[in-house]
Amino acid sequence: DDKTFCDFYRRIGACRHGERCSRKHVKPSLSDTVLLPNLYQNPKLNKNEGEEMNPRQLEQYFDHFFKDVFIRFAQIGEVYAMVVSENDNNHLNGNVYVKFKDPELAEQAVVLLNQEWFGGRPVHCELSPVSNFSDADCRAYETNTCTRGDKCNFMHVRRPTAELKRQLFKSQDK
Repeated sequence: DDKTFCDFYRRIGACRHGERCSRKHVKPSLSDTVLLPNLYQNPKLNKNEGEEMNPRQLEQYFDHFFKDVFIRFAQIGEVYAMVVSENDNNHLNGNVYVKFKDPELAEQAVVLLNQEWFGGRPVHCELSPVSNFSDADCRAYETNTCTRGDKCNFMHVRRPTAELKRQLFKSQDK
């Protein structure tokens, strides 16, 4: 098979074409990054909810989610980085990426978490080819200038409050 490799899959761990992509999606057998597709249920995108959340409520909701997921992963091993994508498209929406310092921890996380539930739904996770989150970030989204909307193939990263992030990473110090 002489298909070339899908650059989006390699860089972001997801591709809008999925299995129908004309390029190869090579799933890593070893990686320090775990992908949990569509784990974060963004209330901004949930059209069924009658009431909308204000920005403060969205921040609190996200911080609660981020803390829960971070703590679960930190129980497995030291978390090096964690990123949540809030793109409004199927292949990136709600994706959570967790990078460990050690690929063996990532592999252990996949085995353990694929047997668990979160938010009333079974968890699905896999090793991800993403090695550098900054290569996957939509720089325009960071400055509120992304005009691609749901067509954007780079991560629209949702960030926790700085204090929560500081506390979570500091809690891993031994």
